[in-house]
Amino acid sequence: MGAAAALAVGAAGVVAAVQGFDTSGARPADPAGAAVQGFTPWTVRLGAGADDTGTDDMGEGDTGEGSAGEGGAAGSGADPGRAADGGAGQAAGGAGRAGGTAPQPPVCAAHGADLYCTAPGIKAVRLRQAGGEQVWSVRDSGGGASGGAAELFVSGDLLYVVSAGDAALGRARLEALGLGDGAARWGLDLTSYARVVPVGGGVMVVLADGRVRVLDAGTGAERWGGRPVAGGAQWVASRDGRLVFAVSPAADGASTLVTAVDPGDGTVRWRERLEGALSPVETTADGGGLVLLSADAEQFVDAVVRLGTEDGTVRRVPLATPADQAQAAVDGDTVYVVGSGGSLAAVDVGADGAGRERWRLETGAARVSRPVVARSGGHSFVLLSASDGRLLAVDGAQAVMAGQSPPRRAAGGRSYVPTLPAPVVAGGRAFASAPDGTVFAVDAGDPGRW
Repeated sequence: MGAAAALAVGAAGVVAAVQGFDTSGARPADPAGAAVQGFTPWTVRLGAGADDTGTDDMGEGDTGEGSAGEGGAAGSGADPGRAADGGAGQAAGGAGRAGGTAPQPPVCAAHGADLYCTAPGIKAVRLRQAGGEQVWSVRDSGGGASGGAAELFVSGDLLYVVSAGDAALGRARLEALGLGDGAARWGLDLTSYARVVPVGGGVMVVLADGRVRVLDAGTGAERWGGRPVAGGAQWVASRDGRLVFAVSPAADGASTLVTAVDPGDGTVRWRERLEGALSPVETTADGGGLVLLSADAEQFVDAVVRLGTEDGTVRRVPLATPADQAQAAVDGDTVYVVGSGGSLAAVDVGADGAGRERWRLETGAARVSRPVVARSGGHSFVLLSASDGRLLAVDGAQAVMAGQSPPRRAAGGRSYVPTLPAPVVAGGRAFASAPDGTVFAVDAGDPGRW
């Protein structure tokens, strides 16, 4: 996959590209606003082996007042018997397994007043954002307890879950569940290395050979199929879902072809060939630019590129230090780029001016998730999930650490997981998951109190 930051890869090589959708699990379309008044942090534990009875209501989640919900107490691992945010953690899932790497942390997406998550052994669960109360949950009976799902997102009145499956047996699957009750509406078996991209009114499935199928969001029926571009492209949707962009680096890495496709019928709107080996991040909020990362011959990201989607202008901003396994997020004219060593850089790629790297901060975390931006009271915070379960916040204006939550390690102190889900920001709250199987909520506007 090179330096692609726009794609999340599951255990079976299934890729979910969900940029630009407010409930993709990647980020909301607009970062959170003012801090939540009177908000109390909460923690819920999810995972295989839980006392999960299917579709039921398990009562209130932990509200930080020392009493567990009806599901029973389950500490976070930072302090046995107490959640790391000061509460006693509701149990909606089991503890991590012994031996090997840590279980995959839950993956979540926000929609309306709820948070939807998937975790090892749990196909999907619906939680209230305000207190963590569980509305319903659906067991994963397809062997997903070992890895959980690769991704999930909401479109219309359905929740779409892309299972990680089993690479050897090819059990990867896309399923559409009803938001109200979690009941399955339709499903589709996926081949290895398929890519799933939510688009306006539908779901795009890209196969390894480059063949594209766009399915109706509500029924799963195929709307059209074909090969708009050659195989091997990386796909990302515009924020409004009206265009999808296929990014195809040349075999020698000298250039990249960017193709804009109408997901409604597969019509190619335009093509641009750019210098270098590029991978997509996402479009800018106004839709006027597509942000990409440029990789050198060693696959280190050495620059951020902005392609004007309307005028074809190209801006290339070099990084002061190349980043390994870089991931990025776009906030206005600023792109936040983080590498595998935890070095976070803020890069200005605005349409006006020369563009520059504004600042760089060493977070001290060896492995982190893709960055997510939260706004509160005129402040912007860059949020990162660390491999030991901490949620980190960096002040976007001051370039300093603004706060962090306590570690939440898996049983035995294990913290390595194949992928680190990014935090989710909605309604002034930040939601994150950890290797100990917990999902927790904190005030996005007050990192100093995490």
